[in-house]
Amino acid sequence: MRHWYIGAANSQKDVVILVDNSGSMTGQKKDIARHIVENILDTLTPNDFVNIFTFSNEIRDVIECFGDTLVQANSANIRIMKEALHHIETNELANFSAALTRAFDTLTEYRESRDGANCNQAIMMI
Repeated sequence: MRHWYIGAANSQKDVVILVDNSGSMTGQKKDIARHIVENILDTLTPNDFVNIFTFSNEIRDVIECFGDTLVQANSANIRIMKEALHHIETNELANFSAALTRAFDTLTEYRESRDGANCNQAIMMI
């Protein structure tokens, strides 16, 4: 988990993390999901770009001011994202197709505009 190893072992990437916050994600499931996302964030380096969206019946930004943008995975942005994970509330039913559509649209925009990492892209669905 050292940044020098992760940076050498992995190329830079754009990552969209989708977190299910439907009604079924309560209690231990919610805690496990948060832990998984925190571990994913810990593997990113400042060369990576990331954003987190929650999805149930609607897709929402975890950090409202980040919107549809991918932000640099620096320590300040990662800290803000981790803090926001503790305030996710569950509701309604999961709409997987809408969540994936938003993730693909975001990554397509960054690929075509040549913003972000300009290398690999990934969608992590939790």
